[in-house]
Amino acid sequence: MSKRKRILFLALISLLYLAGCQKGGMEAPNSRVDIQQPGMSRAELPTSESQSEVANDVSSNKTDLRAVFITYHMEVANMQRINQLWPLFEQLVALADEYDVKLTIQFAPQWATYVYSRDLLETVYSWEQNGHEIALHHHGPTHKYFDGYTNQPDIIRTDGWYIQDIPFAGDMADFMDLFAPLSPHQIVTAGMSDESIDWPGGSVLYFATDSGDSPSKDDLLSTPVEVIHNGYTVIEIYNSGYAIDHLGGEAVSLVDVEQALHSATSDQIMGLVLNDNTIEAHFDEVEPLFRLLKVYELNVQTVKSILD
Repeated sequence: MSKRKRILFLALISLLYLAGCQKGGMEAPNSRVDIQQPGMSRAELPTSESQSEVANDVSSNKTDLRAVFITYHMEVANMQRINQLWPLFEQLVALADEYDVKLTIQFAPQWATYVYSRDLLETVYSWEQNGHEIALHHHGPTHKYFDGYTNQPDIIRTDGWYIQDIPFAGDMADFMDLFAPLSPHQIVTAGMSDESIDWPGGSVLYFATDSGDSPSKDDLLSTPVEVIHNGYTVIEIYNSGYAIDHLGGEAVSLVDVEQALHSATSDQIMGLVLNDNTIEAHFDEVEPLFRLLKVYELNVQTVKSILD
C-alpha cells in the first residue's frame, strides 16, 4: 500500500470511530465527566453556591459575644393591672427556668407594694434562689408614667400630663426603704429615668439603660462604661427592647438578635428588655428568643453576675 493510500485509510478509520461515539452516547477521550452521587440527578448536584451555604450553616451558631442579659421592666401600674399581669409573669419565669435563662427583674414601686399586699415575698425569694436578680425600676418626674418618688418634688408636673395620677410618695431614700424587704440581699441594679437627680446611690452600682435620650436598636450590643449620676459612680450597660409595641421600629426582632450574634466582638455584651406588653401581647415570641440563645450555647446571665 502506498504511503498516500495508508494516510487516507487511517483518516477513514478515525471518522468511523468518532461517528460511532456520538451514535452510541460515548464521550471522546479527555471530555469533561460530572461525577454524580448514587441516586442523584444533575439537578440535585450541590453547586458551589449551595456548598457555601452549607458551610455557613455549620458555623452559624458561633458567636464571639462576651455575655447576654435579659431584663424585665415591671412598669408603673395600678393594683388591678398588676393583678392581671402577675400570672403571665409567673409563666415567663417558669419558661426562663426551663431554658436556664436568668432574668434581671426590675420592680417598680407599685409591683413591690403588690408583692407585700398579696403575701408573695416567698415567691420572689424563690426566683432569686433560682438565679434571677431582683432589681429596681424607677420613673422620675420627667417620665409620663411617674411612679411618685423623686429627690426633686418641686419639678413634679400638675397640669395633668402624667398617664396616672400618682401623688408624691417620697424621696429616693424612701424609695429604697420600700424595696428593702424585697430581697434578703443588697439590690445593685436599676433601670430608671431622671438618674441625674434620682440615682439612689448606696448599694446600687449598675445601670441597664439606653445610651441616648430614647430607646434604640443600636443599644443591643455595648461595652460597660463608668459614669457619674447624682454624684455617684455608676457602671452603665445598654439594652434594646424586644417585642415591645410602643418602640415601633426601634424594637429589635429575632432577626436583629441573630445578626448581632454574628457581628459581636469578644468585649461586647448583648442586652435585651422585655416588659408588660411583651408578655401580654407577644408571649409567643419569647420562647423563640430563648431557643435561639440556647442554640448559640449562650447562658443568659443577670446584670449583676456579668458586671460583678
